[in-house]
Amino acid sequence: MNSDATLDIAIIGGGIIGICIAAYLAEAGRNVTIFDRTGICEETSSGNAAALAFSDVLPLAQKGMIRHLPKWLADPLGPLSIPPAYLPKLLPWLIRFWRAGRNDRYEASLGAQAGMMRLAEAEWAGLMARSGTTNMLREDGSLELYESEAEFKASLPG
Repeated sequence: MNSDATLDIAIIGGGIIGICIAAYLAEAGRNVTIFDRTGICEETSSGNAAALAFSDVLPLAQKGMIRHLPKWLADPLGPLSIPPAYLPKLLPWLIRFWRAGRNDRYEASLGAQAGMMRLAEAEWAGLMARSGTTNMLREDGSLELYESEAEFKASLPG
């Protein structure tokens, strides 16, 4: 603790979450230092291409996703690459994930995620206004590409 009784706080990770936490703490009068192994917004946050996708709220668990499981598990670069020996430990989670994709739970999950995104967007806008960085935000929309018409049609419910 320094002499004026304010806490010095260290934030580990300079991605979007670490930066936002640091900004809120600084607004509250805290002395904040950010530590990041590669640089501010260099890793996961840069993978989002500086996009804020408040409209992307589709829950990961969806009806019919479980049928893709064998293909995903067989693909070492797929979205669910798990060593076969770990599957027995993962089975309880997979069952909960499968149940979460039921229509009634999917709708509830969609509503919850949409609510969180509205809150996040409002908080983000307030933080930008207070920091004088609103002029740095461009609301240009997005471009989505599909490899086939079937892939495009499969995306329409979203």
